[in-house]
Amino acid sequence: MIGNILHFTNKFLYFSDRRLVFPDTPVFSKLKELSGIDRFWTYDNGPVVSNLATQFHLFSPEGFDAITYQRYNDFLAYDTKSGTTTKGGRSDALIPSTDQFDEMLTNPNRQKLLQLLGVKYLLVPNRPDHNTKTVKRTDRRFAPLWTDNIYTIYEYTETFPRAYLVGDFRAATSDGETLATVFDPAVDLRKTVVLEEQQQEFLMVKELLNCMKEIMFRFINTQKILQKMF
Repeated sequence: MIGNILHFTNKFLYFSDRRLVFPDTPVFSKLKELSGIDRFWTYDNGPVVSNLATQFHLFSPEGFDAITYQRYNDFLAYDTKSGTTTKGGRSDALIPSTDQFDEMLTNPNRQKLLQLLGVKYLLVPNRPDHNTKTVKRTDRRFAPLWTDNIYTIYEYTETFPRAYLVGDFRAATSDGETLATVFDPAVDLRKTVVLEEQQQEFLMVKELLNCMKEIMFRFINTQKILQKMF
């Protein structure tokens, strides 16, 4: 009996050193040095599987949880190509992947998704993308920071901070309207927050700010008139 328990324990439980299962690699060591609280992402040409980032104390917008937040999954599953709402996964929080770097340069919805999630670093393998023969990735929005023989780390220079202040809001009445407003090219999310219901407190603050702007405008105009008079 004791022998069976010891045999089962040896086969089932894990006793090896962590570094033998999650060894430090040059690319993850550099990401830990660069990223701080900023997030990173990899696309289909060189993916990092869900939750692996957690083992290296890195921040990622993706992950796995049996009790996941469905609203977040639905947000990630928003079809960045067609601009339509799709149903997100049950347990895996995953950004719809792409197999080409150029798709991120030409798809404004994907860019906005990465911006809002605070994805500051892209981990890109040094090999041609799907259906391409050369590795040519040059764009002012994606600045290469580090490379080795396997990966290159790019900084997405137009991403949003993990926390920031805005001076305006818009209210949406349904999930579909919320996503459509978030991904609307005319909505600048650095200046506007999208709420899922109308907040009276926000309306009062907005009216107060408008009054203050009007007072400042009149004050400046009066000051200019007085300067001309005297």
